Amino acid sequence: MMNDIFKYSIDFGDQREFLITVYEDGSSEWFDRRSYLENGQNSTNLRMMRILGNDKAAEQIETMESEFKIRAQIPPDVFELVELASKQFADDNWTIDNEASLDPHLKGVFWKEVSPHLDSPPSKKG
Repeated sequence: MMNDIFKYSIDFGDQREFLITVYEDGSSEWFDRRSYLENGQNSTNLRMMRILGNDKAAEQIETMESEFKIRAQIPPDVFELVELASKQFADDNWTIDNEASLDPHLKGVFWKEVSPHLDSPPSKKG
């Protein structure tokens, strides 16, 4: 299993939010959490069972969430920025300026690699 190096969230105003996991090989998963929840996929009981170590509940949650995940490769220039951001997070040196700098790069990946796979992507205004 590939190790993740960075977890992040991109918000498109009040339209959508994507939770992003970037892995050490430059691949990423974009999880459309808002759509997941709006489709009634939030099961508190399953989540509690997973927290308590129930492997079957964890597998069921992963299966349900997979329908709302899109995998995409992060371009090398953006991956370098993600690696730097990961280090800044780890060193507790992350600032709002860092976020403002990184967001446009990740949104660029979103528009090019992720949004074409969505039935109804957010508008670029968000």
